[in-house]
Amino acid sequence: MIYQVNLRVFTEERPFRAISFYLDSIKQLEANVIWFMPIHEIGKEKSVNSPYCVRDYRSVNAEFGTIEEFRELVRECHEKEVGVIIDWVPNHTAWDHPWIENTSWYTQNDQGEIIWPEGTNWRDVADLNYDNMEMRLAMIEAMKYWITDIGIDGFRCDAVDYVPADFLRQANDTLLGTPDTRLLLLAEGKRPDHFESGFQLNYGWDFHDRMRQVFLKEAPAASLFEVHREEYTDIPAGKHKLRFSTNHDETSGQSPVQEWNGERGSMAAFVISTFMPGCPMIYSSQEVGYPDKINFFIRLL
Repeated sequence: MIYQVNLRVFTEERPFRAISFYLDSIKQLEANVIWFMPIHEIGKEKSVNSPYCVRDYRSVNAEFGTIEEFRELVRECHEKEVGVIIDWVPNHTAWDHPWIENTSWYTQNDQGEIIWPEGTNWRDVADLNYDNMEMRLAMIEAMKYWITDIGIDGFRCDAVDYVPADFLRQANDTLLGTPDTRLLLLAEGKRPDHFESGFQLNYGWDFHDRMRQVFLKEAPAASLFEVHREEYTDIPAGKHKLRFSTNHDETSGQSPVQEWNGERGSMAAFVISTFMPGCPMIYSSQEVGYPDKINFFIRLL
């Protein structure tokens, strides 16, 4: 059971310290893994204050606390037998990331200008070029730092449907080979090659979409079993789909209470997503029935 932490909704000051006081409550929800949304320093150039606009892969965002406080938080989680994974953004960086000086590390247009990710409106970030082997190795080294120096237990990798499968395989093979570690790797996406690349989990988007059809468009409830079977077709043994009724992207548009037609509908959707086979997830705020949407680009408190 994964508990997704949006650090911007927990407390006014020093969330890394504040989370310590919530660990027992999180454990009471039966969660044994905490996923922290991006904790890194956010870029300022062309910024919209998105946590997915990373300025330095080895830093932490000062609004959350210090690297020492995060290291201590990881230790406290481990004392309570709770694993820690962090959001990793491999597809792009902030425009003021130090890597930007290496223009060949980024995708460029015909005029030699670095571009944002093609086919998106993510203009606050610069698209990385995975044809560059030097950049790949720097990315893997930065990921290893959080495992070996900070002690985390894995990653939720953002937007990996945009990242080449051969790099994901290269990175995950290296990380999973780290001595004396047992890692959890979650892919945000639904490409079947994620599992061949070393991820144990990816997103059950088809199941989530079918729940919407059942709740909002009168599709038969039995169709949930059909889409579950379809999602698990050809998945290797021991690999799973992430099951959720909301997450930070969904709640930025509407809260679960709004999306699922009230508190009872929200609870019903959560129960379905939790008790169907897969790995269930709770997004911080939904366990208290927070009624409004949450814009994760800003501090709620």
